Amino acid sequence: MLDLKDKLESTLRATMWGVIAASAAVATMFFLCVAVFVWTGQNYGPVTACLVLAVIFLFITTGAAISLLAIRRGQAQRAVARKAAASEKWWLEPAVVAAGLQVGRIVSARPVVPLLVLVILLAGWMLNRSPAGENPAPPR
Repeated sequence: MLDLKDKLESTLRATMWGVIAASAAVATMFFLCVAVFVWTGQNYGPVTACLVLAVIFLFITTGAAISLLAIRRGQAQRAVARKAAASEKWWLEPAVVAAGLQVGRIVSARPVVPLLVLVILLAGWMLNRSPAGENPAPPR
C-alpha cells in the first residue's frame, strides 16, 4: 500500500510540474509572438506583421501534422505486424498445445482422433485469418 501511495504522490508531483512547465511555455510563446508582431509592425506595418506570424504558425502546424501522420502510420504498421505475427503461430501457444494434448488424451481410444484434430486445426485457422475482403497494406 505504501508503494502505491509513493507512486501516486510521485505521479501527482510530476503532473503538477508538467502543468507549470507547459503554462510557462505557452506564456513564453505568447510574449515572443507579441514581440515579433510589434517589431514587424513598427518596421513593415501591421498587415505584414500578421502575415509573418501566420506563416510562422503555418510552418509549425504543418510540421506537427506531418509528425502526427508519421507516428500514426508507424503505429498502424506495427499493429498489423503484431497481428500477423500473432496469428501465424497461434498453434504454438502453450494453452493451445495443452488443450490439444488434453483432447488427444480424452479421445485417444477412438479412431476419430485424426479427424477431430484436423477439424480443430482448420477451425482455429479459419477463426484467426483476416476476412476475405480485408487485405492489410504491405509495409513500405
